[in-house]
Amino acid sequence: MARVTRQKARRKWGCGGCGRDIVKGEEYYKARRRYAPMIVRCLDCGPPKASELTSSETLSQAYAIAEALDGTSRDSIEDMAAALEDAYNELDTLIDEVTEKKSNLEEAFPSGCPAMEILEEYETELEGWREEIDNAKNEVESLQSDHDEVSEDDFADDAEGELKEEGVKEPSDDDIMDKATDLADDKRQEITEEAAGHFDDACNCPV
Repeated sequence: MARVTRQKARRKWGCGGCGRDIVKGEEYYKARRRYAPMIVRCLDCGPPKASELTSSETLSQAYAIAEALDGTSRDSIEDMAAALEDAYNELDTLIDEVTEKKSNLEEAFPSGCPAMEILEEYETELEGWREEIDNAKNEVESLQSDHDEVSEDDFADDAEGELKEEGVKEPSDDDIMDKATDLADDKRQEITEEAAGHFDDACNCPV
């Protein structure tokens, strides 16, 4: 994988991210892959991602899947569920491509070759990751259902009880509903955090 350096420009460059000019004397990120054009990024865009730094098409796609997951908000179960669904589908396609490449090499090199061994390793690791993503997706989707079913009405009795414990002898309906809303929001947050834990378990690319 290409090494990223941060340095001052000795001449004008164009940022490969946003396209703006990087003027002489301005700091920027630079990386060069073997047999590939130099990668240049301004500080606002940040350093090149792992998916941009590898010369392997397979690794680039795998890293891009992980980067998309990592960039997903953990504050929304809907976003996490959708991201896992997308990651599963993209990974499924990638594994099919790796399997096809391996099959082609098997035909060309019946006795095996180093490239085929690398693809076999990728295939095994990616299949394991796909299973982790599928498990996380099922957990998050189940929690999404629990989240959607949370209702303020379910917390009315608890809300009234807590208000009386706090010294409110005869809580009004509005007081009870406000408290019930707080309790329901706490429950939704608890479910969201549990979903985020399952989500994070599936975010690490193994290759």
